[in-house]
Amino acid sequence: MAVCLFHFDRDSLFNGTFYSEIARFGYLGVDVFFVISGFVIPLSLAKAGFTLQGIWAFWMARFLRLYPAYFATALLAVGLWYLSMMIPGFRGTAQPDLGFEKVFANLTMTCDFLHQGWYVVVAWTLAIEAQYYVLVALTFPLLTNTKHLFRIFTILFWLGMPLAVGVGPTVFTWAALFGMGLLIFLHERKLLSEREFWIFLLIAVVVQFQVKDFFGALVGLSTVLAIRFIPQISCHWLIWIGSISYSFYLLHPLIGGRVMNFCERFPNSIVVQIIAVPLALFVSIIAAYLFFRAIELPSHQLSRALRNKV
Repeated sequence: MAVCLFHFDRDSLFNGTFYSEIARFGYLGVDVFFVISGFVIPLSLAKAGFTLQGIWAFWMARFLRLYPAYFATALLAVGLWYLSMMIPGFRGTAQPDLGFEKVFANLTMTCDFLHQGWYVVVAWTLAIEAQYYVLVALTFPLLTNTKHLFRIFTILFWLGMPLAVGVGPTVFTWAALFGMGLLIFLHERKLLSEREFWIFLLIAVVVQFQVKDFFGALVGLSTVLAIRFIPQISCHWLIWIGSISYSFYLLHPLIGGRVMNFCERFPNSIVVQIIAVPLALFVSIIAAYLFFRAIELPSHQLSRALRNKV
């Protein structure tokens, strides 16, 4: 939702307003997500009794969870691009780039490596997440090894790689955030002592600050503390929103973004400012639910069937 509000911010509507001042920090929702992913993926691996023998089943299950919805969204993005070109007053580029290199880069989620633009603007985070799935599966046996020294060195690997690699298109740039989530998992499984948990968490925060920025480090720490100390919340509508959150994340720039573009066509007024974002949110949520039912749910079922074999 934070990322969504960030993308819905429009200078022509909200420049200098309170909304704009708040929404500009919405990009930090990505940092929150990486910490959460760092926690829940190893947790699911542990519950499934994961071993390296099941690594291909795990990777395929995650591929089915991630890729079909992404691929469908990329097709939708190109289709909407062509439709938008037919609308009078269209202000975008003349036509979508369908050259071989760009299509290949988007199909393989390698746009940032090949210096190509994404058809789906948020998809760079999916590429990082896909790399994380590879890395966490390979290192999971070491993180949960009975030999404590192996675990310590593996944690240091996760937290040290951002300093070694720096800012780039790989998961290593974000490894400290994923590492924060891993630390909570290890602590909850009694694989790290209280003292070790806090020491490594401090190291992770410092690394994130050094490699990225202060706000990312602060948000990462806040997410860890929330997971660690906030009691479980039972709320049906939050669970429902959570179930369609991936579809919502993928679609909000395409669907909600076009609603915001439409609102920009009207003379700026307090009425337009009040209506624009709620309308874009509502349309995005409806589209996400339909997309979830049509695309995500079938891929979930395939993913779950494979995951049970891990």
